[in-house]
Parts: sequence; structure tokens; C-alpha cells
Amino acid sequence: AYFPTFSYSRHLNLLEQCGRYTSVFSLGQTLEGRELECVQVGTGDNVGWIIHRQHPGEHMAEFFAEGLLTRLLGLDSNGDTDGLV
Repeated sequence: AYFPTFSYSRHLNLLEQCGRYTSVFSLGQTLEGRELECVQVGTGDNVGWIIHRQHPGEHMAEFFAEGLLTRLLGLDSNGDTDGLV
């Protein structure tokens, strides 16, 4: 592997943490039967998608998503984003 792996259990833990502060729902299932999750952050007319972990070997993208969601939702500070987000 080119990058350290982001385990599936860590992925599930991240989704569990996100679910405490925002909506997490399934978009469907993979061929292996795993859920394709969506973490919805914020409201409004403007919509942006951040897609990651769509191909094998793209573990670094999930590390980015973990950092982004941690900041957007204040996962490391009990939901406090310091008014910056």
C-alpha cells in the first residue's frame, strides 16, 4: 500500500460520531453489501458534494474526510466549532 490504511471499523466509528451532530443516511449498498453512507452537513440552497473512498487504495481521501468532518462538526470538541464554521 502507498498509504496507511483507513480501516472499515474506523470508518464506521467516524460515521457514528458524525451521527451525534448531523444526519447520516444510506444511499444504497455496494456489491459486497456494505452501506454507501451520506453525511449531510448544513442546510440551504447551495449544495456541495465531497466524495471519497470510491476506489480501492484511496485511503488518504478518507483521512481528509475525517479531518474535514471533524472540523465542520466539532467532533474533537463536543460540537464546538469556535464560530469559525
